[in-house]
Amino acid sequence: MDPNSSGERGLVQISTEEVSPRPARRIHLTVEEAIPHRPVEVVTPEEERLEEQLRSKVEWGADFLRRAPIVEPSLAPGIAVRLESLLGFLDAMERILPPEANYPILSSAKVTCPPASEAAPVLYLEAGSHAVWTMVAIKGDASPEKGFTAMLPVRRAKNVLKALRDSHPQVVVGVDEHGVCIGSHTIPFGGGIADFPTRPVMKEWLARAAMPATYFREICDRVLLARSDDFCEMALQGALFDFELDASGQPQCTVVGTDGRRVHVLRLPQMMFDVKPTRLRALPPTCAVSAGFFNYMREIIQHEWAALEFGPDQLCAKGEDFMVIARAPADAKSSLHELVNWRRFNIEWEGHWLVSRERLEHLTLSAQLGGGASVCRISIDPRHQTMTVSSMNDEGDRYSESISARGFNGAPGVDVLLDIRLLRDAILSTRGGLIRLAFDRSPKTQASSPVVVRGEDEQFKAIIMPVTEGEP
Repeated sequence: MDPNSSGERGLVQISTEEVSPRPARRIHLTVEEAIPHRPVEVVTPEEERLEEQLRSKVEWGADFLRRAPIVEPSLAPGIAVRLESLLGFLDAMERILPPEANYPILSSAKVTCPPASEAAPVLYLEAGSHAVWTMVAIKGDASPEKGFTAMLPVRRAKNVLKALRDSHPQVVVGVDEHGVCIGSHTIPFGGGIADFPTRPVMKEWLARAAMPATYFREICDRVLLARSDDFCEMALQGALFDFELDASGQPQCTVVGTDGRRVHVLRLPQMMFDVKPTRLRALPPTCAVSAGFFNYMREIIQHEWAALEFGPDQLCAKGEDFMVIARAPADAKSSLHELVNWRRFNIEWEGHWLVSRERLEHLTLSAQLGGGASVCRISIDPRHQTMTVSSMNDEGDRYSESISARGFNGAPGVDVLLDIRLLRDAILSTRGGLIRLAFDRSPKTQASSPVVVRGEDEQFKAIIMPVTEGEP
């Protein structure tokens, strides 16, 4: 019988493969190994932060999303208006608004939409301060059935409109229980309607005038540079309209701005008048107007001509879609009796010096020595026909530079001290490439006599008081 045969009982086939040895059993354990340890879970700082948020999570209220600043869609029907028209009017109104911290209610515009059954679809905006009040009308597509009136914060509304202007040529303006809806945005109300000042009474006009709209830009850029930021006896926080008859007996208007140290005078020769025949004088009444009126008109006027109505103590301007009333500010009422005599300061000296505007502007800028110098000395040598501008700051740094000057009609020698800022404002207010400077001829009084600054046009001039030696 074959010994390798597997058919016989009791015989076991043994594999020839090598059997792996068993590892040796450890007999002794250390103390640390004998103590059982719980598995440790590693928690990152981010996981701790998320866990803390889950523990402090609060359920949202049912109307949370409705009270959010952005609501989609708008909750109330409104009137559809052109976005650029609304934004342009709000931007112009912002120029007459007082600081929000001082007068919170005046930082908002009163927005009114009449019911559809009462008037054509128009959105009215009303805003104002203590000196200027205005109302504008913006045409819309369709008015809501009930209409609405609310207080709209001007600056917040401008931000919303700027965010929508690239994708929304028109916006729907309405209200809900939380605020004013502009498109998909809801702006909280700017206050109670009852707290908004009442509309001023429009008084009967005494004279009417028409003038080019560009005059508002001229007044802002040239006259209002001399206005005062604070009240003083011989200063205005705006500009003065004064009138006189010319050689032909026609009224002529002059706009004056002053802060007590200088006077900027601008003549408006193209202004035309219609004075009521019942007046004893064929002149409109002299009036003082705040700076906000001119800044507002410069932005809002879109025509070549502007119409004005002069009242006893107010100035009214009207257009196709706006009305603005400027009331005499408080500082003008107390000092107007002195300011109407501004003509006694309207000095005209014999002879003048002619210099390059660009060169003189450069010299006055350099004379500031980086803002450390506020006063400069103007010296003119008639013999060598040169003008020297020199200055010194508190650290002792000095500046001096000369340019050529040409005298006319016996222009005198000059040695005066001038405030650099006032001189630069006068130069920037002139027009043309040349500057005319006129001084007192007497050496004894020249240092304390006004200096007259003109450009190449005869409509504007600036009168600056020199700085005496004792002033800082």
